[in-house]
Amino acid sequence: MNSAASSRAQRRAQAAFREAYRRDVLGSATARRRVIAKYRGDDGWQPVKGVRLDDESAQAFIADGVTLVRVRRRGREIEVGLRRYLG
Repeated sequence: MNSAASSRAQRRAQAAFREAYRRDVLGSATARRRVIAKYRGDDGWQPVKGVRLDDESAQAFIADGVTLVRVRRRGREIEVGLRRYLG
């Protein structure tokens, strides 16, 4: 297998892993759950209003130094690791 084919296969595998993680944790691969809190190492948990979890907001949180977010699913809070969410 040449390098282009192996990189395509690796991207497909990463996408499948990302979708499986989102399905298991969030209930759907396309779910955009509401973020209720973010975790930044030294500051701890801080409330967040008006943000839905998607790829763009996850990248913005990571750029801001956030590692975890809490989202609501079926009336309970779930902690989601942003690096694993993005794959």
